[in-house]
Amino acid sequence: MSTWLITLALLTAANAAPTDSEIVALTGEAFGKDLPAKAVCIYRDVMLPEEFEGDPIPVGLMHGNEGCRIFGVILKGYFVPVERAALASVNDDAWSAANGRKRGDLLLAWTTNVLVAFDQFDIRDPRPVHTPGSNGRTRVETSIWQRTHEKHVAKHTRAIFTFANDAALESVDRDQGDSWKSTFTVRESRVEGVSVAAVMSALKTRGRSLAKCMDQAWKENLTISGRTRFQWTIRAGKATQIALVAEDDDGSGIASCYHRALQSIDFPPELGGQVVWSFNIVRNQVLDK
Repeated sequence: MSTWLITLALLTAANAAPTDSEIVALTGEAFGKDLPAKAVCIYRDVMLPEEFEGDPIPVGLMHGNEGCRIFGVILKGYFVPVERAALASVNDDAWSAANGRKRGDLLLAWTTNVLVAFDQFDIRDPRPVHTPGSNGRTRVETSIWQRTHEKHVAKHTRAIFTFANDAALESVDRDQGDSWKSTFTVRESRVEGVSVAAVMSALKTRGRSLAKCMDQAWKENLTISGRTRFQWTIRAGKATQIALVAEDDDGSGIASCYHRALQSIDFPPELGGQVVWSFNIVRNQVLDK
């Protein structure tokens, strides 16, 4: 073991949780090369039953538009591959004493708190469940939304995780499901003193920050949708007297982002008038061709 790893282990033993930079270094060592901090995802808000030890910290790797995917778990200052992490974390005596139902409950908790830490639960679907399998195996199912390689396309999946009798993760099936694409559009509701085409041109050529609002909101909530309407006056090349007219309130805070974006847009100085405009996020299922 390297001096650095020994030092980290001693710090953790003294109840000093590893820092983000230490976790990035451990993850890079497991991956086989140094990784930039932005390529490593760290999830610290884990809440597990007391039978799990070692203060598990899920770590993931960024995969472009797919976002974070679980790669391993930091336990007691060490990196543990995701397949062995539950086995390494659960208390041996507690596991040996647990019956099949109790083991299922523990593995369900591990799945929902660790294995899908970087995904989004579908709160409308059935709750996570566990069922017994052959040779002491346990099957855990949970409904999630996950990002895909296509921008603004999310997949709804009933993910299935199968564990061996000793709590080792044997298989994962999270590739089946329906995909949904979110699209950002802008549309006029009313204009006075200025043409629709002139405002639309300004929004498209100078308003990239509006689309960025949708992009950030979608990353935080893969099922975001709805309409937000603003009224403003164009004067001296700026949007003034900006007022929120209507919003499908989803708690995303996207209206505040739109407001800031409108303030930053430079309209052609010759434009002048009052407009009411809608900023919409529409979700449609991606049908197989």
